[in-house]
Amino acid sequence: MKLCRASDFGLVKIDGGGCIVQFVEKPKVANLKAMQTDTTLLGLSPQEDMTSLCIASMGVDAFKTDVLLKLLRWRFPTSNDFEGNTMLHVLFFL
Repeated sequence: MKLCRASDFGLVKIDGGGCIVQFVEKPKVANLKAMQTDTTLLGLSPQEDMTSLCIASMGVDAFKTDVLLKLLRWRFPTSNDFEGNTMLHVLFFL
């Protein structure tokens, strides 16, 4: 992920073994440097690593369809940012 778009996404930082050690949701531009990761660990060449400095996460969520629909209709009928608004609150209901 290039820095010019990185603040639009959740970013992960990995250690030397490829394990996630930090996650930040849509970080401010001033905080992007702290989220830079050695992307050669993921198979990028050193040249590609110089332009792809961050790893973006789109999120992975799994729900039973009927449970999710009931929750969204009951608790979040006007929400339009699933990850940014809804998921943070859903975790407190579980």
